[in-house]
Amino acid sequence: MVVVGGPVGNNQYVEDYLINDPKGPLGRATPVLDKLHKLRSVQEGMLILRCSQALRLAYALRVTPTSQTTKAAQAFNALLVAALARFTGIRMEKLRESWDPDREDGPSPLHQIPLPLDMAGFGLRDQRALAPLAYLGSLGLSLATISDHVP
Repeated sequence: MVVVGGPVGNNQYVEDYLINDPKGPLGRATPVLDKLHKLRSVQEGMLILRCSQALRLAYALRVTPTSQTTKAAQAFNALLVAALARFTGIRMEKLRESWDPDREDGPSPLHQIPLPLDMAGFGLRDQRALAPLAYLGSLGLSLATISDHVP
């Protein structure tokens, strides 16, 4: 079941909705991300990639427990990396390395991908890293309202 745009159910249902459902965040983002390389400029693609596509998953990350969104966030990161690779010509394995938190040899030369624009980055945030912050922030903002209605 989807309530006010957020999936509600067991882990398998939520994961299926977020990743596989054509009306879910990844299902709706995939066709757009697959066509970004056809735009006239890389700048246009980056604007669309940064500004609109992450929003499709952001709401789900705020209203769904992190334990249910981890795989979707990883899948979304993979979609972003694939789209970025297609329209910039950067090899995908190099892009994936930049988001690998377990790298033993330190940051990749492409560590700028998840950095914000004002830090000379691409502004493509790691959705897996943002998931717990998004959920806890939303929960924190809701606590006053919840405590008013629940004794």
